[in-house]
Amino acid sequence: MANSKTLPEISDIDRTEIAARLIMFRRTANKSISDMVEATSISRSGILKMESDESNPTIASIAAYVTACGKTIGEFFAPWKRDNRKTG
Repeated sequence: MANSKTLPEISDIDRTEIAARLIMFRRTANKSISDMVEATSISRSGILKMESDESNPTIASIAAYVTACGKTIGEFFAPWKRDNRKTG
């Protein structure tokens, strides 16, 4: 079981940040929208909504997306781990 002190609350993460990170992962993996649709079974409109912050993607959708990019869900959420956040 994961340590709850280091996991982000999904509601604490801005959808714009999620969308930007998804796009970065896809571009880094040199994948097209069509590639992502084929690899994830998420519809084209679903991918576009995830990337334009028009949806609140599930962990399962994010996991499928980042896996298709050759990354892990842990790598995706790494910037939001509480240990990585500055506290003031």
